[in-house]
Parts: sequence; C-alpha cells; structure tokens
Amino acid sequence: MSGGKQFAVALLVILWAAEIAAAQVTSPTQDVLGAHNVYGRGCVACHTPHNSAPGNLARPSRSSGRFALWGQDLSPHYGISLTSASHPLGAYTATVPDTSRGGFPSLSGNGYLDLIACLSCHDGNLAPSDMMKGTTVETVSIAGVTFNPPTLVGNGESTVGSYMNGHPVGPTATISCGGKKEWDCNVNADGSITFAGPKGRAFVADYFDVTGGDGPLNHLVKVTFGSYMNGHPVGPNATISCGGKKEWDCNVNADGSITFAGPKGRAFVADYFDVTGGDGPLNHLVKVPGSTVNGATVTSRSWITCTTCHDQHDMPYFSTPNGAVKPTRFFVRGWYNPGSSATSNSAAQFCRSCHADKSNEAKGRMVPTT
Repeated sequence: MSGGKQFAVALLVILWAAEIAAAQVTSPTQDVLGAHNVYGRGCVACHTPHNSAPGNLARPSRSSGRFALWGQDLSPHYGISLTSASHPLGAYTATVPDTSRGGFPSLSGNGYLDLIACLSCHDGNLAPSDMMKGTTVETVSIAGVTFNPPTLVGNGESTVGSYMNGHPVGPTATISCGGKKEWDCNVNADGSITFAGPKGRAFVADYFDVTGGDGPLNHLVKVTFGSYMNGHPVGPNATISCGGKKEWDCNVNADGSITFAGPKGRAFVADYFDVTGGDGPLNHLVKVPGSTVNGATVTSRSWITCTTCHDQHDMPYFSTPNGAVKPTRFFVRGWYNPGSSATSNSAAQFCRSCHADKSNEAKGRMVPTT
C-alpha cells in the first residue's frame, strides 16, 4: 500500500474513532433516575417502604402497595378498558382486571401492573397529577422552536379520556418476526425475541442488542410479579446477596457481615459513603454466620430488620463512618435528604445501598451524591 493510501486509511480510522467517542457520554453528572428522581424524593416517590399510596398523599387503595410497594393509587384503573392508537386492521384494546376485591396477580402474566403503574402518574384523565408538571424535563427543538412535550396521556385529544394518540399497549400490541415489516428474528418458547437473521444482526452491530440486558425487547411482558403487601421485606428470608447481576460486587464474610470489595462497590462508597461500616444500614443487618453459594451469587444468611434502615435514636442527622455529618429524615440510617433540591439524589442513593443494579456506579458512571 502506498504512503498516500496508508495516510488516507489512517485518517478515516481516526475520524471514525472520533465520531464514536463524540457519541459517548464520558463524564455523566446527572443521576441515573433523571426526572424520575422526582425533585429529590428518589425511590420513595414510586416505591413507598410503608403504607403504600398514602405515604405519597395519594388515596388509599386495597392492593396498590402489594405490588412492588407501589406508592400511587392504582384503583382508578381497575376494570377499565383502554384503547390506544388504531391502524388499518383495528385498534389496540387492553381491559385491566379489577383487583379491588382481591385476586391479586401472582404470575407473570398479564403485564397489567406495568401498564397501570405507569398510568397512575402519567394518566391526565383518571390519575391526579400530584407530582407531575405535565411536561418533560428534557426539551425538544423542532424547526427552531424549543419546548417541553406533554407527558400526560388520556387528555391530549379533543375528547378527554381518549388514549388514541398513545403508542399501542396491551395484549394485542405484540411483536412479530419474519414478515415484510418485521425483523428476521426468532420468537422463543419463553416469549423472548432473538435477532437471528442477517438484517437483525446488522442492526445489532449498528445500534446494540435490543433483545438483551436492559434493551426494550427484553422487557416485553414476561416477568413474574411478587406480592410485598405494603411494607418493605424484612425477616430471615429478606437477605443480602453479592456478586449476581443485580447485586453489588461485595463479599459475604464468615461472621455474616458484608464488605464492598469490588470496583463498583468501592465507587459507590466514594460517591455516597461506606454503607457496610459504622452506623450504615448493611452494618445493621441481623448478622447470621455463613452463606449460600449459587453460581456467581453468594447469598448472606444475615437479614433485614426495621433497624437496618432506621436508627430510632437519631432523627435529623447521620454520621458516616469517616465522621462526616449528613442530613437525614424519618430516622433513616444514612444520608437521606429528599427534596433538598430539584437534583438531589441522596434519597435514591440510600435505596441503592442494597439495590445495586439501580445505581449510577453499576452502569459505569461516577456521580457524586448531592
């Protein structure tokens, strides 16, 4: 190859690498929850650890808190039929079961919880917009005009209560493979999708594998919902694990204590504080020696109790193991100051003491606590 051609190829490689680098976020500064941090309230804006919906000034409903500690009133959507965007073959209709008198779904199944949980905040027709301003946090620019698009559904048509201008959802809004308008994919026995054909594989190479990990096609309705009543799990079955896909890269020690030993855990300690030491929550498990090994996941026999998350002797302040004094509320055993600013993330950080997969650090982002 001539020197000129070698230079041209090298220049193309440099430009390509620069283009790829420009498309990546190298130093994120915003908490991973973004707008769902809800003005600093963090996880409890959707998942209240006690008393479900009334904990967020929402109306009590018989079963809301039984599903993922849901902190909004689901009852306005029990038993209703939602018809979303139509197409030449007809509209998409989802009829939600009425669980107000019991019959809580215990199997994967229907996905109606996902649907009505979103609508319990985002429905501008049936749900009160308590913490919603009705527009996105992010701005959009079209033809030189910058604006915040609306976020509430069910009130965007001339008739309030119409969902026809929303993307199809429900049991009839399914994914197909192999047709003229579909990917050359496979529908697997468990309902998952695999991009097996050359066009699908090319798309994965150009974008990412949307069928795996946190991708959209790996989050079709095919998950199991548990019943948590309306309180955070506690007791001998509410244990802490290390090393799995959703856990911290931590160690379970012989005495039942936990140590954040891996790079993600150490990064979280640097951004928040050492939740495994001093007065931290993971140093106040009911410690039981021993552990259970299941593949890469090591499950501690130590378990969560009330005083794991709450210090009954200190309501307004928390002292970290290195001596820093931080604000807290509700006797929470950690830096927990919801609503101190619109971008405060200390409340969300406390929940991530255990819920590693929801953290910035698990996603490779170093974002300080504020």
